[in-house]
Amino acid sequence: MATSEAEICNLALARLGQGEFITSLDQANKAAEVCKLYYPTTRDALLRQHKWNFATKRQTLALASTPNWKYTYAFQLPNDCLKVIETENDKYVDSKWDVEEDKIVTNDSSCKIEYIARVTDVSKFDSLFVDLVACRLAAEISPHLTKNSALTERLWKIYEAKIAEARTMDGQEGGPETYDDDTWLASRY
Repeated sequence: MATSEAEICNLALARLGQGEFITSLDQANKAAEVCKLYYPTTRDALLRQHKWNFATKRQTLALASTPNWKYTYAFQLPNDCLKVIETENDKYVDSKWDVEEDKIVTNDSSCKIEYIARVTDVSKFDSLFVDLVACRLAAEISPHLTKNSALTERLWKIYEAKIAEARTMDGQEGGPETYDDDTWLASRY
């Protein structure tokens, strides 16, 4: 497991064949500056792409305000929310919701959500996620540090293969999804 953002960045730099590693993203060299620029957006983009077990949370939301139209209620999303996966009321056919700015709007009078959180503590990352962040980060920063388009293309291909593997492995944890019979479907039998 990684112990720091710099360690993940060093994995990316190693993929580029960089001989000089960093000890902090605040160092005054090009590698650290490029890593500091790309690391947060790369991490957050990868978190949003899949329902990672280590980043999944559930929370009951507080009522925030009343929307101007279409919906009756607006609930404040958690500060660390990157993506809403589902609400507790999704099992009901007439339950609808949208995310607007930092709120979820709905006609439901209460709102419990499952969501992907922005996890910044690298010690919480799954080892496959660490590798995935390093792979994508290497591909993202390669043009800035190597100017080698063939290497950049290879790094993107490695990333694409690794994301499939990481999603598969992460998805194998937990029990199978079960679905209740929909009353409409059940009425046909």
